[in-house]
Amino acid sequence: MKKFIAILSVLAILALSTAALAEPILIGIPDDGTNLSRGIKLLETAGLLEVDPEAGYTPEIKDITKYLYDIEVSPVSANTLTSTLADYGAATINGTYAIPFGLIPSRDGLIIEKQSESGDNPYVNIIVARTADADNETYKTIVEAYQTQYVAEFLLENYSEAFFPAFAYDADYTVEEGWTDSVVAYESDKEGKTVVKVGVCGANNDQWKAVQQVLDEEEAGIYI
Repeated sequence: MKKFIAILSVLAILALSTAALAEPILIGIPDDGTNLSRGIKLLETAGLLEVDPEAGYTPEIKDITKYLYDIEVSPVSANTLTSTLADYGAATINGTYAIPFGLIPSRDGLIIEKQSESGDNPYVNIIVARTADADNETYKTIVEAYQTQYVAEFLLENYSEAFFPAFAYDADYTVEEGWTDSVVAYESDKEGKTVVKVGVCGANNDQWKAVQQVLDEEEAGIYI
């Protein structure tokens, strides 16, 4: 299966420094499978605990081998962590919940989960094709259009840091006010173009409008 890195949904540690906390300090993390593991790994990265290396990228509470400070991890429903943040010394919160609550990872986060060039972070969305289509030039063109500066800027601006591009991009850029709205409203004519159906997960996929714009500007003759 051919894989292409697309985007990373951010997980960040967010804390309230003014809270009067009893010991041990409670750290809230999501209680659902993957995000629980991500929360534990992020706390390990922050130097707050140690995890059995045999657990790999999917540790559970039982795999925490040592707390390096007087803390206690408390798994709870991910969608409640923003509204109950005051009950914890810190919490690992998905960007999709943090942003609507008014929390900005770069401003409020103590540490943010990011994709590294070494590929050490597996929690990315990827674009895939069947092995038989690995060399399909149309598909390659779509991937190249996705991994452009234009799409990177749309991801960052439209989702307010809930997602970060997991491909190379220039973080030093400016966009005009209302630009993302114009991208979302973009409509392309499929007449005379090769139509490609792309299956997506989740509700946040307006970046494909930006991809379509790139394809149209390049006169690629592809409608997705």
